[in-house]
Amino acid sequence: MERCIAALTMVTASLGLIVSIASGSMGNGLLLLSLLGLVSGVLAWRGQWSGHATGLLFYGPQLASYYPYHSADAYHLGGALSLAYVAHLPAGVLVVNGLAIAMFIGSAALLWWRFTRHTSRS
Repeated sequence: MERCIAALTMVTASLGLIVSIASGSMGNGLLLLSLLGLVSGVLAWRGQWSGHATGLLFYGPQLASYYPYHSADAYHLGGALSLAYVAHLPAGVLVVNGLAIAMFIGSAALLWWRFTRHTSRS
């Protein structure tokens, strides 16, 4: 389970990094968030608890987003993997990313499991 979450985090972050570099938008948050995701995936792959903690920071901004219809410069994570629920509301669009929610819960559960496992032994 731990390696699966780490691998999916690295794939998601790599796609975001590729999109960020290919689109030439090096100044937006996608590049930094993608680099954070790569660090998170590598640390989680190596079995470090900090990888899952960083994963919470990586998936947190991707959980949900709202874009008003009148906003031309809406911030979004277009390069990340997404299984999204899109709701068209009267004033804008609400996007709920199901994959990010699942990965956030998985990272939180693995982080919680690591800390409870280590504290129960002492």
